[in-house]
Amino acid sequence: MVQERVLIVEPSRTLATILERSIKNRLEMITETAFTYKEAENLLQQNPERFYVALVDVDLSDADQGDIVDLVTGFGVPCMVLTHEENKGLRRKLFSRNIIDYWIKEYSANYDYVVQAIEQLTRNREHKILIVDDSRGFRRLVSLLLTRKRYEVLEADHGGEALNLLAKHPDIRLVVTDYEMPEVNGFELTHRIRRLYDKSRVGVIGLSSSEEDGISARFLKIGANDFLKKPFEVEEFYCRINQNLEMLDLFHQIKQASNTDFLTKLFNRKYFFEVAPAMLKRAMFSGQKMAVAMIDIDHFKKINDRYGHDGGDVALVQTAQVIKAKFRPQDVVARFGGEEFCVFFGPIELESATRKLQSLCDEMRGLEIPFGNEIIRLTLSVGLRLAKGEHLDLEISLADKLLYEAKRGGRDQVMVQSE
Repeated sequence: MVQERVLIVEPSRTLATILERSIKNRLEMITETAFTYKEAENLLQQNPERFYVALVDVDLSDADQGDIVDLVTGFGVPCMVLTHEENKGLRRKLFSRNIIDYWIKEYSANYDYVVQAIEQLTRNREHKILIVDDSRGFRRLVSLLLTRKRYEVLEADHGGEALNLLAKHPDIRLVVTDYEMPEVNGFELTHRIRRLYDKSRVGVIGLSSSEEDGISARFLKIGANDFLKKPFEVEEFYCRINQNLEMLDLFHQIKQASNTDFLTKLFNRKYFFEVAPAMLKRAMFSGQKMAVAMIDIDHFKKINDRYGHDGGDVALVQTAQVIKAKFRPQDVVARFGGEEFCVFFGPIELESATRKLQSLCDEMRGLEIPFGNEIIRLTLSVGLRLAKGEHLDLEISLADKLLYEAKRGGRDQVMVQSE
């Protein structure tokens, strides 16, 4: 993978050095620096595609104010601006020339915010945004604004099409929708989205040019996360998009933290008992075969005694990674506590589950886990059974008994229920 580069165009050598160090240390990106318009032009003419983003001062000694922006954007490089001047007219002028961010130098707090903005730009590629508006021209405008910020963008010309796209693309994080549209308007679309997804899963920003009273309040009451009146300023639009996605990311992080084990990053016991019982009931109703496996690291106390708790933690993390990689997305894999794990299989035959678990034991038996100057080796004992009733606690208890039969029988093996 080619390392991404940042073009810095800054007449102050001191500030340029600060920015270079901050970007290299925090983002591990390569920087190339120009101190004049001409130097920047020479760098861009060589190979503009190598630059992920440009960070420029608009006041250069060898060019008119703002010419550097036209140069950079003309080569197709996203442009962020630093300037000494607090000037509303200049700000609007620069955003009309396709910049993606703008800061006053005196307010930039050691330029940490600038580096954070570049870092955020790299994360924007992970976000998919849906634009819903019956005006093709407006959709293209908004799509262009968002693609400059590296977002992935989808478009729909009314609410019905938007709902279809949401069903096809479950990774859509944010919907930006107009109010007045044919077939399904913005209010109805927002209402239907909220019946399917809560605010922490899919964000909605309402838009409207209508002078009708109460549009913004109605959007918010029906479930929108935010509202923006048309026409809007580009800078405010970017701020609203960033703010809403940051909140969605925060919701996701909180939910993930509550559902996963801190050490191994597997699902925790709480999450397991939230989702697996319903899966089991559906399987029993439809006649599908499900299986439950209890997995335990053999002689884990000896590992802790020999290598200390740090070594034990390394062994747990490596074991969890191997276990997680072995199973399918429809299988629920959780750490139950200590050195014990549980797997609730999606629809599966007992023979197939047995082969998977035997392969897991074989892999762990041959795995060498580095710890300092030593190598940790371990084995697993497993109890496996087909689920025969709707009571998950009972199924886990019976799988646990099989696990202890495996231990009593010599460990490092899979004990399967007898038919």
